[in-house]
Amino acid sequence: MLIIPLTEKISFKNPPYITIFLIIVNIFIYFAFQLNDNENFYNAEKYYFESGLAEIEIPEYQKYMKTRKDHEEIRWPDQSELSRKEFEKHLYALHRKIETDRGFLIKLHNDQIIISNDENYNEWKSLRENYDFKMKKVVFHEYGFTPAWHKPFTFLSHMFLHGGAGHLFGNMIFLWIAGCLVEAGSKRGYYFPAYILSGFASVALFWAINYSSLRPLVGASGAISGLMGIVTTMYGRKKIKVFFSVGFYFNYLRAPAIMLLPIWIGKEIWSFYFGGPSSTAYMAHVGGFIGGAALGYLNIRFLKMVDNDALVEEKESNIPGYLEEAMACSGRLEFDNAKKILEKALEEEPGNTVVLEQLYKTVKAEPESSQFHITTRKILSLLSRKRENYSLIHRIYTDYAAVAKVPKLPAKLFIKLCSIFATLGHTDKTEKILLLFLRKKPDTPQIPDALFKLALAFKKSGDHKKFTYYKKILTVKYPGTNEADNIKHIAVKG
Repeated sequence: MLIIPLTEKISFKNPPYITIFLIIVNIFIYFAFQLNDNENFYNAEKYYFESGLAEIEIPEYQKYMKTRKDHEEIRWPDQSELSRKEFEKHLYALHRKIETDRGFLIKLHNDQIIISNDENYNEWKSLRENYDFKMKKVVFHEYGFTPAWHKPFTFLSHMFLHGGAGHLFGNMIFLWIAGCLVEAGSKRGYYFPAYILSGFASVALFWAINYSSLRPLVGASGAISGLMGIVTTMYGRKKIKVFFSVGFYFNYLRAPAIMLLPIWIGKEIWSFYFGGPSSTAYMAHVGGFIGGAALGYLNIRFLKMVDNDALVEEKESNIPGYLEEAMACSGRLEFDNAKKILEKALEEEPGNTVVLEQLYKTVKAEPESSQFHITTRKILSLLSRKRENYSLIHRIYTDYAAVAKVPKLPAKLFIKLCSIFATLGHTDKTEKILLLFLRKKPDTPQIPDALFKLALAFKKSGDHKKFTYYKKILTVKYPGTNEADNIKHIAVKG
């Protein structure tokens, strides 16, 4: 089961600076310091067995295990009974067992397993020091949070390390999703400290549950879980957009943010107790969720470092319902009713391109009516406000000109369309309209802009002859305009 909150409040005008910064830092640390981690770890393991250190320590570990009440039989695998791959796998598992046995390692490092008067003591001491030195080169081992032998700075450093490129990539996706939601809803002076404190809460619970573990904890997922916890209490009962999947089924819905907290925590606890063996630090996630939820509540209740505009609940769009109703009316040939429904939809979302295109299709059903021209004029005017609508404008105008035979649009809109068509590279259509206006209405104020864009379109297409022609018209007929001045400085090569 996957449940991901989504946000539509981030844009280029309001970029999530801190989220981007955190992602860059995580990526930089991985590629600058951790890229050789697996190789360094492999080299240390290889040294352990090839140097003879394994032959000294494993028999001692066998003796040690026999002294414990909960002992299990430890034996060196018989190479004659196993393939090389199986043999190496058994050796690796045996070594990992030693390196995660806190009691044994404490005695080993205190010279209580191999004592100073043993005949192989000096050899072992040298080999063990070399092995430990090689392990120090493994960044996740040295700077990850190891509960049994933790160092204070690893409370912080562990959350910027990762176990591999896949681990990093997955965490950065979730950091972007959760981080954008928190950054959109809070002031930036709150966000970064909250991220770090969430990471501390995450590692604190992990430490409490795995206090004797020697397996290092690395990854940003605990702090990211904290961000998700912040979302649940900061947005509270307000509905946010959520993507969810169960098996092969997925969908979107809007749900109160606070409802996600017990679902997320419950999922992690279930996975921890019933999910089987896993390297995922489920309890670190739980700690992050709980810590983040507390920080979110603290912000709303006391700190007040929130962006109230971002926290306003978004209304669910009625547009899909309007479109469905309008299309049903059109299917019954009730075009007037369909038109009224679509215009009502435009009152809620004036620039909705799907509604505008459907409205054009509706009025097009009665091309002889005056409403066909009036409504098409309105549609093209609304669409012309945004550059991303230019292709749709061209499509609608081309169809309108073919159906209407004689388009009935105001001069200002015609020239605006010329500028748009020239920008898209449709020079033939632009020329046809512009030449008509140059003959009949040369004083139309928008003509210089359209001429300038048409000349640039010809220059871009390599038609230098026509570029020169329209450059001359612009400079001769409209001297002193910004467009005439600007085009003088544009030269043609070849």
